[in-house]
Parts: sequence; structure tokens; C-alpha cells
Amino acid sequence: PEMNLDFHNFLCERQIKFKLVIENVETTLQEDKIERMKLSRDKRSLAVPTFHHFWSFQEMEAFFDRLASQYPDLVSKDIFGTSYEGRNLYGIRVSRNSEFGINPIIFVDAGTHAREWAGIQSALYFLQQLVENPTVSDELTDKVDFVFVPLVNPDGYVYSFTEDRLWRKNRRYVNYTCTGIDLNRNYGYMWRYAANSCASNGYSGESALSEPEIHSMANYMQSFKRNFRLYLSTHTCGNLVLWPYGFAM
Repeated sequence: PEMNLDFHNFLCERQIKFKLVIENVETTLQEDKIERMKLSRDKRSLAVPTFHHFWSFQEMEAFFDRLASQYPDLVSKDIFGTSYEGRNLYGIRVSRNSEFGINPIIFVDAGTHAREWAGIQSALYFLQQLVENPTVSDELTDKVDFVFVPLVNPDGYVYSFTEDRLWRKNRRYVNYTCTGIDLNRNYGYMWRYAANSCASNGYSGESALSEPEIHSMANYMQSFKRNFRLYLSTHTCGNLVLWPYGFAM
């Protein structure tokens, strides 16, 4: 609040047009949290989750189980690792072939950054439509196999759901002043190109692939390398399409 006037003057001096949309973001976040707590007490929401709200981790797990049991000829559920805090990492394969990977493979993930909930819901909706909407499924699965990892960072997501709505990293304890690694920057290629301070939201960790989530992701993706054709990582930082080699920009 003490920077409000300086920021206002900064925008005006540079003739930057602006509009105040939310007077108090914290109030909005707390109201949203109360609504989600009410929803979590309604056991009917766990039975058949809809896309009218952001899903809890438990709702996602129930959704994966349902797809695998109801569509065994189309959907396979993998648990390819566990997170820092011991939560399962789920991969959902969608294919009409008896042998997965004969067709070109499209790999879709989301939820690397915990607070980017809309990206997670987008991946979940894509998966649901691909499996349960015949118009979409028949066309897209005819000659392509799909892999979905809708939540790369379950620990951070649960923490953003219950404690800090704007949490971004995973939940690794680094030291008494700092928690969390930016999983997006923990992969082996061009590791530590970004900030190397733990206080930064872009902290890449002590070493490449140090985080169980990313170590498991790298191995999981490697298992499909025979026919890997497209990797799509869904985020919600802005209205952007980011291409590989962003480190060079």
C-alpha cells in the first residue's frame, strides 16, 4: 500500500493507460478460499466433478480412476513417480491401439507452476473431451496417441489450494528462510540459466533434475521418445505462446 502513489505516478509520467480492476486482491482470494472450502464439504462434488470450479487434487485422482475404469480400451493410467511430499504423479495415456506409441505421440502437461490453476483445468478439459466426446475423440485419436500429465507439481498445487494462493514452486525445504524449487527450470537442458537465488521464484535448485517431480518427468518422457512428436506445456502466466529455446530471448 505504501507504494501505491509512487506506482500511480510512474504510470502517469510514462503515459501508460491503466484501470483499477480489483481494489483488494487479498479479500478476493479469501472469498474464493471460503467458497472452495464449502465445496469440499459437499461430497457430491467429488463424485462427478464439473468444470464450474477448480478441482482439488482428490477430485483429479477420482477423475483419473473413473476414466481408466470406464474406458479401458482407450485410457491407461500410469503412476510414474512421487512428489517431494509423497503424492503420486499421474500420466494418462489415450490410444485406440493395442500397442501404445505406434502412432505419433502428443505429450501434454500442466501444473508445473502451482498457482496457474486455469492451465491445469485446460489440460483436464482437453483430456475429458478427448475421451468422452465422440466427435472430438474419433477425429483426434484416429492417427495420434496422447499422454497427459495434468499436474506436474501436486505439492505446490495443494499448498496453493490451502495456504498461499499465489505459490509457484514445489515444496522442497531448502533452509530456514526458503522453500521451493521452480520445477520449470530444474530440467537438465540449460540448467541454472535462470536465477540461482533460492529467494527467487525462478530458483532452479542445487543441481539439474534434483527434484523428484522433474526427475520422474524426464524419465517418463524418455519412455516415449520412439515416436514423440509434440510437447505442449500449459501455463497461465499471460496470453502467450512460448516456443522452445526461450532462454536465448
